[in-house]
Amino acid sequence: MAEAGDLVLDASVAVKLLLEEEGSAGARRILGEGGGAGRRLHVPETFFAECGHVFRRAVIRSGFPPRWAEEAAAGMAALDLVSWPVRDLVPGAVALANAEGLSVYDACYVVLSDRLGAPLLTADRRLRERLRGSGHAVEEPGEG
Repeated sequence: MAEAGDLVLDASVAVKLLLEEEGSAGARRILGEGGGAGRRLHVPETFFAECGHVFRRAVIRSGFPPRWAEEAAAGMAALDLVSWPVRDLVPGAVALANAEGLSVYDACYVVLSDRLGAPLLTADRRLRERLRGSGHAVEEPGEG
């Protein structure tokens, strides 16, 4: 069970640390607080591959140097995050994905959030919209 203030962190928020875009200031604020004052940030283990995929896409689509992507991936791996194996999340994630029209990857974050009793922090508007009114605790980082 999570402690007060803990969050499940979606990759869509974490990549904003390194790619300047809408929501980057809010992501930096939240991740800067992570690990401090008893707040823990939880992720399914697929989080790291998802971040790596975004960094690789930045190389292909936006001309970032390959070395940047490698360093960005290493930086994500070095964050003080509590990583959870997906083996136990996937059965519930498949059921949730079927019920809510989500990807299984996104549903893993939601299932982890539900199990821990910690809100899911995501910058994915589509995910937040699909879960609106569903009873799942989903938040956005904002710019605060």
